[in-house]
Amino acid sequence: MPNKLLDRIIAKEIDPFMLAWEVWSCPATHRDPRLYAEIHPLGFKKIEIAYSQSGDSSLSLHFWDKGAPSSPLHTHHFDMKSYVISGCLLDVEYEAKENKEGLYLAAEIKYDTLSKTRAIDVSSSVVTPEILRTRIISASELYTISKGVFHNTSVLAKNTVTAMLRENCASKSTKILQERGIKNLKLEEIVMSDDQVIDLIAQHIQLRKTHGFVVLADIDGFTNLKTCLPEKLWVSILTSFFGECDRLIAEAIMCGGNGYIIGDGVLLFSEDTKNAEMWINHVREVVSKRLRFALHKLMPVDLQSIYDVAVATGICDFHLRKTVDPIGVDIDELFKLCNSADAGHIVMNDKLSKILGYQTN
Repeated sequence: MPNKLLDRIIAKEIDPFMLAWEVWSCPATHRDPRLYAEIHPLGFKKIEIAYSQSGDSSLSLHFWDKGAPSSPLHTHHFDMKSYVISGCLLDVEYEAKENKEGLYLAAEIKYDTLSKTRAIDVSSSVVTPEILRTRIISASELYTISKGVFHNTSVLAKNTVTAMLRENCASKSTKILQERGIKNLKLEEIVMSDDQVIDLIAQHIQLRKTHGFVVLADIDGFTNLKTCLPEKLWVSILTSFFGECDRLIAEAIMCGGNGYIIGDGVLLFSEDTKNAEMWINHVREVVSKRLRFALHKLMPVDLQSIYDVAVATGICDFHLRKTVDPIGVDIDELFKLCNSADAGHIVMNDKLSKILGYQTN
C-alpha cells in the first residue's frame, strides 16, 4: 500500500530512489499500467511509484529545480502528505475570499485520467487570496495539505525531492487562481520516457551509465545439492566453489573490472569492450573451467553431470553504483539466459553473438 511505503521511507527502512529504480527499470509490461511520469505543469518532475488496488491513493516522487517559479495558487482533489527527502520548500496556504476588486479569477481544472489532459474552465468568481499560514519544510520533515485548500510552493534549495502520498481522492477536478487579464492559461504536462525517468533516478542514487562485457555463472541444481549429500561434504564443495569465485573477482579487479557473489554464483564484468574474442576465450578457458573444477573436485563422479556450472555472457548496457552490482534490463536478460542455460555450457546474448559472428566471418 502507498501509505505503508511512505511510512517506511520516513523510517528510512527503504531508499525511495532504489524503490523507484526497481519499479521503472523493469520492462513496461511488468509495471502497473496506471503508473506514469511527467514534467508537471506546476514546475516539477513527477514519477509515480505505487498505486493502491482501489486507485484512491498513490505515491510519487517529485523532483524540484531551484529557481523554478512558484507554483500558481491551487487546490488538490485529494488529501496530501508530502515528505521532504532532500532540500527545502516554502509552502503557503491561502483562503480565497470573493472580492469584486480582487486580482484573481477562480478557475476549475478538470483532469482526464485516460488522456492525461487538463481542461481549464474559468469562472466569473473574482477573489482575493489571504494568507492562512506559511511553512518552511526542510529535509526529513513531513507536511500535509487537506483537499480543497489553496496553496503554492517555492523551492529554496537545490536537489529538492519529495515523496507525496495522495489519499481520499474526490472528483477529478481542482481549482486554480488565475490572474485577471491573462488569457489561455496553459497547464500542459510533458510525458517522460522510460529512459528519461531512469536517467533522473540514476542521478539521485549516484548510478553511472556504462556498458561492457558481463559474465554470470551459477550452480545448476543448487537447491537440490545439499539434499543429496552429507552436510559436511556439500559445505566443503560450496566452500571450494565460492573460494574460486572470490579469486576470479580479485583478478577482475586487478584488470580494471569487478565482480560480485550473487546467490549461488558469481557476476564478473569489464567496461573494456575492445576485444570480444579475447573475452569469450577468457570465459571458456578460465572462468568456466576453473569454476567447474572447483565445484567437481570434491563431488562424487556420478553427480558431476547433474550438478554443473551454467554460464551466460554478453555485452550489456547497465548502471553502476558503488558497492552494488551492475543493474539494468540487459543484466536481467542475462540472468534469464543463465537460468535457462544447460549445465556445463556457455550461452551468449545477441549483442555479443553478432559481434563474434562479424569478426569470424
